[in-house]
Amino acid sequence: MHITSALSLAVLLATQPLAGTSPKHLAQEVGGSPGVKVGPEWAVLPLRGGRLEQMKGTRVLYLKGSIEDRGFAEGYLLGAEIVECFEEFALGHVVGGRPWLWDSAMRRGIRSKFRFDDETRRWAAAVVVGMERANGGGVELGPLGRDMDSEDILACTAIPDLAGFLCSSVAAWGEATGTGEVIVARNLDYPSTPAIERHSLVEVHAPLQTDDGKTRAGWIGIGWPGSAGCLTGLSDRGVFVAIHDVDVYGKKPPGKATPRAMALQELVETLDPSPTLPEEAAQALREHRFVMGGNCMLAWQSHGDDAEDPSKGAVVLEMGIDLARDQGTTLRSPKEGESFITCSNHFRLRAKDDLDCDRFQTLYEGAGAEPLSEKRAWKLIDDAGMSITLYRCVALLGEGRIGIQRHTEKGWQRVESFAPWP
Repeated sequence: MHITSALSLAVLLATQPLAGTSPKHLAQEVGGSPGVKVGPEWAVLPLRGGRLEQMKGTRVLYLKGSIEDRGFAEGYLLGAEIVECFEEFALGHVVGGRPWLWDSAMRRGIRSKFRFDDETRRWAAAVVVGMERANGGGVELGPLGRDMDSEDILACTAIPDLAGFLCSSVAAWGEATGTGEVIVARNLDYPSTPAIERHSLVEVHAPLQTDDGKTRAGWIGIGWPGSAGCLTGLSDRGVFVAIHDVDVYGKKPPGKATPRAMALQELVETLDPSPTLPEEAAQALREHRFVMGGNCMLAWQSHGDDAEDPSKGAVVLEMGIDLARDQGTTLRSPKEGESFITCSNHFRLRAKDDLDCDRFQTLYEGAGAEPLSEKRAWKLIDDAGMSITLYRCVALLGEGRIGIQRHTEKGWQRVESFAPWP
């Protein structure tokens, strides 16, 4: 889908004017919950929510602590980059160089059609507070003549659901790999801008203690400053997810939609490897409504006490807008006798006829030709790349690590392998 489609959709979605929301107003507004405060107890220096490091030309953002700790740290450390990406991509690329459309159409439409939970709103508010603390005051958006606020941050989370990614991936395990462990390779393909390429980074999220006493998994992903959700992620429990888009048509389901990146973050943070994982993931996605179709590559391999007899494998979760079909999410497993599965930005079992996709065919034939090693995985995913590929990665779930290559203005930048926060 082209970015102009997002612009057209945003104009159609526009409803009532959206009042600006700034951290100064959030004591009552954040999450819509009275008594939820954005206060100085987490907006403190030195930062306790994270740190920023450099590795071979790529920045690595480590985040820990509460939701507010993490948001404040990200905004404080990367405020200038957030503004640069926002002005160049959202106000330039997305709305076709007509910044006024961002306030008059995009923000209105996104607020009317998407839901953001209380936690995400608290995070976005904290990001802006961190930016303001680093800037010594409000963070001005020159093309709009106003300061950045948390609604700008939230709206960016929904952009991929208005003009989506392409992407491709392959997962193999058992006899289809040289070692038997799960190997996943993936490309993220998306039209971008120089700032988006320049500022892509690795994000390492520490396990999160929630208010209800539960612990969410730590995970590593690849993203951009001020971006919420998960487009590619590997958890410290051995669960891997990656988004791919599918253009779907038909009547949108009732109710507000969840940005798919947020739904995938839920999967990577909450699921454990097990034989029932695929259906658990499908059921979790069925709890949401989406405005764009998507394929999620889901792979897993258990660790620790289960390492001698691990549960492992991969499936593709096909997210649609037709709730009458598998309640909106179809679970696609490998073909019988195959211990590998391929994914691109097309539904397979839902299509009346298989759609031709050179990238899908390249990965499928390559994975079936001979065992997939780490080296072959890099070569295979490179063969399926596009001119708009922003990054590629290879994850070894048995070892709990992921290697990353980013496309930059200087060419492909190889990054060391990472493991999720211990």
